[in-house]
Amino acid sequence: MKQANSRIALLREAIALETRRALIEAKLEPLQNRLAEIARALGAGGDRPSAAPSRKAARSPGRPRKTQPAAGKVSARGELTAAILSTLKAAGRNGARVQHMADKFGVKVRNLFVWFSTTGRKFKKIKKVAPGRYRLAK
Repeated sequence: MKQANSRIALLREAIALETRRALIEAKLEPLQNRLAEIARALGAGGDRPSAAPSRKAARSPGRPRKTQPAAGKVSARGELTAAILSTLKAAGRNGARVQHMADKFGVKVRNLFVWFSTTGRKFKKIKKVAPGRYRLAK
């Protein structure tokens, strides 16, 4: 019985709060309408007036953007795996950096990281030496 009483008390409180919210919204609506009229009169056209029309900032000249490898280059099945394994074998004890391999193979760096975390996990000889650097274990 106590659970039913507490539930009824919560429902009554929710009804009271909903009634208060409806009254506040009724008072807020004329204010929002007036703000919209003022914004239209000022030429902002939005719900809120703005101090000045926003301008998109021009990109400052700096370091040029990196160009992505050519998309659409389809390789044969297992070709990337063979290339990675041969590169790691040639790299020796220090291993090879993922960034350098991506540049060499013409693939995105992120795709190589995904390869190492999924397909590369199957090769027990591939070990992570440092962040972004892998080598073949002996």
